[in-house]
Amino acid sequence: MTDDFEAAALAELEAKAASRGKSLAFHAATWVALNAFLVLIWLLTGAGYPWFLFPAGATAIPLALHATAVRLSGPDENQRMVERARRRAIGTGDDWGL
Repeated sequence: MTDDFEAAALAELEAKAASRGKSLAFHAATWVALNAFLVLIWLLTGAGYPWFLFPAGATAIPLALHATAVRLSGPDENQRMVERARRRAIGTGDDWGL
């Protein structure tokens, strides 16, 4: 029974990892679209002082944090999640997320 559970847990974790990658891709595409729009506004209003760099930089910070979080939650984190789920399923040990 543990083997079936482990296979299901691994499949779920792989789906979550794929979802994290898609979420990051959507976040990056949104960032590019927003900043392209701001550059367009800047160009249409005379291309003076490059004010669009301020919102571009400010919105790049959450994007960088998101990318870091996706990168850090790699295979080791997935394996820990599987082990926690297995312990919960067979009822051994406490699950405090350690």
